[in-house]
Amino acid sequence: MTQSKIFKEEFEKFYSNIEKFYQLTIQRFEPEDIHNLRVTIKRLRAFFYLIKAINLDFKLEKNFKPARKLFKNAGKIRDIQVQIDLASIWQTEIEAEFNTYLDVLAKKEANAKAEFLAFTEKFNLKKIACKAKNVSKVLKKVSLKKTEKRTYKYLVQMFNNIIQSGDITNLNSEALHYLRILTKEFRYNLEFIAICLPQLTFPGTLIVELQKVHQILGLINDHNVAHHFFANIPIEQSSGHKLEPVYQKIEKQKLILHEDFIAQWIEFKRLFPDASFFIFKHK
Repeated sequence: MTQSKIFKEEFEKFYSNIEKFYQLTIQRFEPEDIHNLRVTIKRLRAFFYLIKAINLDFKLEKNFKPARKLFKNAGKIRDIQVQIDLASIWQTEIEAEFNTYLDVLAKKEANAKAEFLAFTEKFNLKKIACKAKNVSKVLKKVSLKKTEKRTYKYLVQMFNNIIQSGDITNLNSEALHYLRILTKEFRYNLEFIAICLPQLTFPGTLIVELQKVHQILGLINDHNVAHHFFANIPIEQSSGHKLEPVYQKIEKQKLILHEDFIAQWIEFKRLFPDASFFIFKHK
């Protein structure tokens, strides 16, 4: 099977999953369905970045635009549902009355669902499906040898960018968020490569260690969002309730998670100090 067909088949798998979780989200708005929908779109974005690296003629922004709209609108619900889950945990761990906060989140969630349904009435999912021909078209123009060379160069650049972005002396919330995006995209691309270009090998532990890093970063991001949500609760709603312990819980947990991340990040760089782990194995 040609490289263009292999990549096209991968794209069609992405679309099939997007369609599946899109329909499930509309039907029941379960957090897991919305999460899976957004993760699949993130994987598609990483996939498109890889195609762009292989052939610069690929119009990444134009091809990803419909999926980006869907991702953004589903994200409004996802952020709130994550905060509801966190709040439910905190309510059992600390002595604080914050039903008002949960009420605020419930109203936000209801509004976000209504907005999403309004969005779906105008959104055409087939605008994502039709991008398959563009994927196949640009890859037909590139030989296997060039595909391998450009993929290797792109992955090494990604890895080096991750290492440089993870400067522990300058890791504010924006830097951590960016590093989270990079590590996820790198991991997704490695998983594509294992299928599309298996001759480019790397240690299996690399994906495991990357996942450990971006999972901690994901928790940090959830708590940063919680901080933002709390900061935007009207004073008249929060002052009559004992919300201060909840706020303190968020700040304390952020510090713990940051320490966990530093330890995990130091270990990652010890295991993978450079990109020499990439090896081509030709028959």
